[in-house]
Amino acid sequence: MSQETLAHEADIDRTYISSIERGVYATSIDVLDRLAKALGVEASDLLIRDRTQKTADRASQSSDQR
Repeated sequence: MSQETLAHEADIDRTYISSIERGVYATSIDVLDRLAKALGVEASDLLIRDRTQKTADRASQSSDQR
């Protein structure tokens, strides 16, 4: 789904969605819920990081501590 379509379905500005994806802005529970409904998933699913991202984050933290 494109950002434009998601923005329309969730009634959120496309540039705000882009900023959320890039980590520029955090979002409210209300917006999270609207995004989840537009995507057809549970809001909690949007909060779970991908396992590969978790592994990469841990590896980065380990190397930073050395």
